[in-house]
This record gives sequence, C-alpha cells and structure tokens, in this order.
Amino acid sequence: MGVLIDSETKRIKTSYFILLFVEFLFFLLFLFAEYEYDFQGNFVVNIFLTISVAVIIVTAIIYFNKMTSLKKSPINLNNDYLNQQNEIIESIEEDYKNSKAIVISDSTKTIRIQNKWVIISKAFSTIYKTKNEILWVYKIKTDRKINGIFIGSWYSLYIVFKDRPALKIGADSSYIDKVIGRLYEQMPWIEIGFSEALKSKHDSSNLLNQYQSIQKRKMQMLDAYNDLIKNPSLTDDELINRGQEKLNSNEFTSSKIYFSQAIEKGNTNIFSYYKRGFSKYKLEEYKSAIDDFNIYLGTSTKDYDAYFFRGTSYYFIGEFKYSLADLNKAIEINEKHALSFLFRGVCRLKFNDKAGACKDWKMSKELGCDKADGYLEKYCK
Repeated sequence: MGVLIDSETKRIKTSYFILLFVEFLFFLLFLFAEYEYDFQGNFVVNIFLTISVAVIIVTAIIYFNKMTSLKKSPINLNNDYLNQQNEIIESIEEDYKNSKAIVISDSTKTIRIQNKWVIISKAFSTIYKTKNEILWVYKIKTDRKINGIFIGSWYSLYIVFKDRPALKIGADSSYIDKVIGRLYEQMPWIEIGFSEALKSKHDSSNLLNQYQSIQKRKMQMLDAYNDLIKNPSLTDDELINRGQEKLNSNEFTSSKIYFSQAIEKGNTNIFSYYKRGFSKYKLEEYKSAIDDFNIYLGTSTKDYDAYFFRGTSYYFIGEFKYSLADLNKAIEINEKHALSFLFRGVCRLKFNDKAGACKDWKMSKELGCDKADGYLEKYCK
C-alpha cells in the first residue's frame, strides 16, 4: 500500500497545511487589529478571535483523524465493497505502479486514468472508479467575454461515469483531444463527442436509472433473504430452482444469493458455480465471477459460453493476456460464436494486432453481429 499511502499522505498534508495556514493568518489579522487599533476587550473582535482559534483546533483534529484513518486504509469504500477492501487496494496499488497513466489537472482536481482505475483527487477527497465505468467523454469550448469584449476560449473535458454526473476538468484543447483519443483506443465502446441526443440519454438514464437499479438490487436482496429466513429447510434442488427462476427474470442479485446458498449447503451440482458466476458477471463483479468460472471450467472444459464470460471478465479487469487465451478457447470450441470474435478483435487491438482484430470483426459481422460495424468503420478502412 506504499504508493497509495504516500500519495494520500501528501495530498492530505498539503491541503490541510494550506487550510491551517490561511486560518492562522486570519487569527493573526484579528489579533493585530485588537492591539494595533486598540480593540482590546472589543466584544466582536474577541468573538472572531475565539472562532478563529476554534476553527484551527477543529481543523487540526480533522487532520489527525484523517491521518489515523489513512493508516487503516488509504481509500474509502462504500458498504458494497467493504468485504473486498484488501483486494481492491492491492489492485489499485499494482495499477498505480505499473500503468502509463493519462494525467489531466486543473486548479481544483487531478484525474489520473490508469490501466484499470481512474483516480480523481481533489483538495480534501479522492474518488476511485474502475475505468470500465466510463460511459461517455466529450470536449466543450466556452468563449469568455468581459463587457462584451472577447478575451479568449476555455476548453473543458467532461467524463461521464455510470453512477455520477459528468466530471468536468479544464485543460488545453489539443491535450483534451489527445486524452479522448487514448481513451477511445483503450475502450472503443465508450461514446465520444457531445450531442443533444447523448446529453438527453445520459441526463435521463445515468442518475435516475442507476438509482433505480441500486434500489432494485436492494429489494431483490431483501426478498431473497426474507425467503431464506421463512424457509430455512429449502433443499438444494429448491434453492437451485429458485435461483434459476430469478436468473430467467434477470434478477441477478437474487439468483446469486440462491446459488450461493445452494453451494454453501454442499450442493455438488457444478453448474451452480457457472450460474452464480454468470449472475456476478451481469452484476459486473468480474473478479468474483472469474473464481466461479474457474471452478466450473475445472470440470466442464467444453463450454464455450463459460470461456467467453471468463474471457470478457478478464478483459474488463485489464487482464488482456488471459482474456485472449479464453476467447481463443471459446472460438476453438464454437467457430460460429460471433461475440467471441468481436471481443477477441477488441482484445487483439490491445496487443497492436490491428490486422488480426479486423479479421475477427469481419468474421463477427459475417456471423450476424451488427456491433462489429463500428469497429470496422473505425479501424479497418
């Protein structure tokens, strides 16, 4: 955790020392006013002096609390990921050390886009997002005028993630173009450029739909656990049947719970691991899904779907070598699996194998996958 702790320690010390310095200057200003202008005993000045001292003390306490909590963990995770804390910290740490990052900064924040993670550093907080949560990036030009006189243009990069409003950061126009180009090379499925149609799409869906999705998952979880509490004697087959019903209705949180319960009770049906892995895959819990697919593929080596889902899971966490191996295996088993060709083309692009990627996308299109058109248009003219 050395890199993360060093980075967070530097950020916290810099931010709070600047804040304490400014607060101390205000304290000295009030103290100077009291003695220089003979305000001794003045009620208002005394109040401001007292407030200044209190603010300095509170800020110092917050600073020491931050430094203490930093020793326990260099990142803050929401409740959904607390049980994966060590794994996530190790992933960010390794990515931080090994990535050739895209870094863009303005006066209020710094965004560091790595192979797997995006680190957004502000004065008093740091946000960590996985890179595959990026949905849309675009550049906006703003003309500035003073008294009607044009004084120049400012450019901003906007990055839209799955569960938050657009993140805005100012930078040079050519550098923003470079950042967008590199992001698109690494993630050709994201949407690029501003349009009212895209704005409407993300304004209406990004926040509301994500909120509704979170609430839906919580309700699925509560329903499944309430069912298990009311029916503690459910057999393995009954648990698997319930899981399958939830899987068929796209209730992946519930299906994961039922299959997990069946596995914990000692169910020997190896297909339960595949179905739980698929549920996790749909919930974007890729690392955990890989663990389940590993167990399943240890005995079922001819299931091309399992290789495809494990291969794309590896892709989404940045393990491109393993992704390519699994997609090769999926195609070896089923030479007409269009999506395997599509993703293998995207994976080959990571290894600068443009000719191989174009060949795969052409095959994917021939097998009926329309999603290949965008890649062919972009890379294979």
